[in-house]
Order: sequence, then C-alpha cells, then structure tokens
Amino acid sequence: MPTSAPTPKNMATRSPDKRLHAPSPGLLRNTRQQCFLLYKPLFTLSTHVPLYHREHSTIWNGLNRLIKFLLVLAFLVLVVVLFMPELKRQRTQQAQRDELAAEKGRLEELLARQVREVELLRTDTMFLETIARNKLDLMKPGETIIRIDPAP
Repeated sequence: MPTSAPTPKNMATRSPDKRLHAPSPGLLRNTRQQCFLLYKPLFTLSTHVPLYHREHSTIWNGLNRLIKFLLVLAFLVLVVVLFMPELKRQRTQQAQRDELAAEKGRLEELLARQVREVELLRTDTMFLETIARNKLDLMKPGETIIRIDPAP
C-alpha cells in the first residue's frame, strides 16, 4: 500500500474520498496576507491610492507611465501608417467606380437612342424620308431646297 508523503500544515490535503480539504482558518488568514504581500494589483478602478504606493512613488513610476503611454501611441501611429495606403487605394478605386458607373449610364442611354433609331428606320417611312432629306440632301422631283446658314 502506498504511503502518502507528509504535508505541511498550511497546505490543502485530500481525503481518501478525493475531496479537497482547506487548511485551518488561522493558517488561511496568514496565507491570504502572504498572497496580498506577494501579488500587488497592477491597477485599480478606484482613484484611492494605497499608502504603500504613495510612500514608494518615485520618478520611475512616472517614467513607467510615460513609457506605457508612448508605446500605446507608437502602436496607434504604426496602425495608421500601415493602413493609410490601403485607405488611399480604396478611395481611388471608389472614384474610378463612380466614373465608370457614370460612363456606363451615358453609354446605355446612347445605346437606347440608337436602338430606337434603328427600329424607326425599319418601320417608319416618314422618319426614313426625314433622315434622307436632312443627311443625304435628297429631294422629291420638282422641289427646291434652300438652306440658310446661321451667321457666325
């Protein structure tokens, strides 16, 4: 049968039913005090500064805060510098998209006009006659065409 190693009085022990038993309350208080002295909080949410912090505040504490602030500031500047070219590229691409969308709208309007003109040339004889008279200078027998140029 295995023998268990002796345990110090201030440590928790396990019973044969595998439950963890806490040390005695007097020792626990000392353990808490020891933990408090070993592990001081890095920051607190309250504005109250404990007495031991006031006594030991030196120029190094101020310099540590300044260094932390400068590191955060440097990180933010680095993020801005790294992402600024990407933002500029996105803006130029957005401007190009807007220009292309405007050109697409203009070309679709031109296409619709030309499709309508082709349809009229195929179906409407009056429209065909008007185009022949204006662009090709054709006339009916017995007609005289008089053109007046606008004054410059």
